[in-house]
Amino acid sequence: MNDLIKIFRKTNDSKVTIAPRLIAALPLIVIGIGHLVDLGSFRLILEGAGIPLPDVNLVIAPVVEVTAGVLLLVGLFARAGGLAAASTMVVALYSHAVINPATLPETMAMPPLILPLVLLASALWVVYAGAGRWSMDSKV
Repeated sequence: MNDLIKIFRKTNDSKVTIAPRLIAALPLIVIGIGHLVDLGSFRLILEGAGIPLPDVNLVIAPVVEVTAGVLLLVGLFARAGGLAAASTMVVALYSHAVINPATLPETMAMPPLILPLVLLASALWVVYAGAGRWSMDSKV
């Protein structure tokens, strides 16, 4: 078990890695909280995309988004946070592909496609490179 923890906490000495961590973390936290606050709109997205078990994913997905965002923000188990963030962004990209925005209520707007693409790329960079020098992972 310790070996697995070491793999997820292994990082590099780069200061630059904070940029992709913050690029992914901040929107994930905001979006996740938004999904938790407005469950009705999030349910429309899940059902519109045909995501299985919408009642379960209605709560689990935003909790994963916020948790991944916090892990990336502080750089603690950042690789695990990056994997979680990447998985949610793959689902977000799928949702973009299958949902017709015209079918959503006027009060609800889909974010631009570039957002999940950038978050996915940033999260995958953290999975690849680690959290960097300015992280909790580098302190242990």
